[in-house]
Amino acid sequence: MTRATKTGLSVVADAMTVAVPDDRVSGARKTLLEHVSFRIEPGEFVCVLGPSGAGKSTLARALLGDREITAGRLLIGGHDVFREAEALRGSIGYVPQHDVNPPALPVDRALHYASEVRLPAEASGEERRAAIDRAIADVGLDHVRHGTIGTLSGGEMKRASLAAELLAAPGLLVLDEATASLDPATESRIMTLLAERARAGTTVIAVTHHLDNVDKADRLLILGHGEVVWFGSRVEALGHFGVHRLADVYVAIEDQPRGFWSARWRERQAEDRRMAEARQFEAPAGKQPADTDVDRLASLAAVSIPGFGRQFATFFRRELETFLRDRVGLLMAALLPLALAAAVLTGFSDTRFRNALMVTRFLDPGEKEVLADAWAEVSKAIATESVSEQDASIPGQIRVFLDSQPKLLAATVDGADRPRRPHRHPSRRPGS
Repeated sequence: MTRATKTGLSVVADAMTVAVPDDRVSGARKTLLEHVSFRIEPGEFVCVLGPSGAGKSTLARALLGDREITAGRLLIGGHDVFREAEALRGSIGYVPQHDVNPPALPVDRALHYASEVRLPAEASGEERRAAIDRAIADVGLDHVRHGTIGTLSGGEMKRASLAAELLAAPGLLVLDEATASLDPATESRIMTLLAERARAGTTVIAVTHHLDNVDKADRLLILGHGEVVWFGSRVEALGHFGVHRLADVYVAIEDQPRGFWSARWRERQAEDRRMAEARQFEAPAGKQPADTDVDRLASLAAVSIPGFGRQFATFFRRELETFLRDRVGLLMAALLPLALAAAVLTGFSDTRFRNALMVTRFLDPGEKEVLADAWAEVSKAIATESVSEQDASIPGQIRVFLDSQPKLLAATVDGADRPRRPHRHPSRRPGS
């Protein structure tokens, strides 16, 4: 494990392909991402857009090392995401769509537990407190740091989740639909906050379907049918797709077959490279631009993280404090068993449980229901000494059945009070 870098990390995808087994066809594979290539510079804020099923969440999972690629490369800070996953884990922060902080805890207490598992094991209490204070200040939650998370607004909850990821000062921050449930004003504030984090040096990649505030990002990465169809500014994207609104880009992507817009994008890239080469050729000697394809390997200083035992103890203490602070949960835990017991006692108040009936096998659910409904009749049948075959009553018919099952009848009759041999009708002759 490594300490998170204090500067942003570059992200480079080179012909990256992700394919998974297709459950619909035996032995077939389904391509989620195909030949995806892009380069995100350190400290850049990029929004990932695209229609449903375009591969946005797959890309986010690949960046976290949770979705292995089938072909190509994916580098973060010059390090291979999958070969050096442990080395990069502490340098990548992740904010999912759903908030992860316990709603019953105050903000500073939730961040206290987060610091125990995200910061190095050797970090002192003062260092943890300083990291918490810095994260709270960075997301603007000083005024509610002692407030219970469950009482905060949606935007404040999201900021608290963001603060938990900023504790270790990650070089790359990935958000997967983190603003999906927010109102437009709150979503705008979060996007502004992310832009500020990028200007402070953190590389930010936000997967989003909100289009109103993506202009706060430096560039847009648009996916379609699992392929890159655009990577650049918002204004240029409108001209490339020939539309007036960004939402119409989605319509343009869905109206064309797979490969159409990705081919257009590769043609544009080729043209941009030709123009760049022409400018480089015309530039005076000694003025040639540096080769931007050469990645500098980010330095990741090795640190230790809390072991399994310490992490387990931390989560146990967090859940215990969460439970004790949840008054509604405590009340339900105390009253629910009593309410269930009262319901059972009320429902079976007329049942005499001391009149036991033994059977020689486990009953099916249907048999149990029938037996429960006919319990009184079964009790009467057992207590009957003799019965006529012409007796059409339910107890009489049950008794006739028990008389034909000596072992079952013997098991249901107490030896001190009931005879163990079955009763036979007086008119029935032996052998009949």
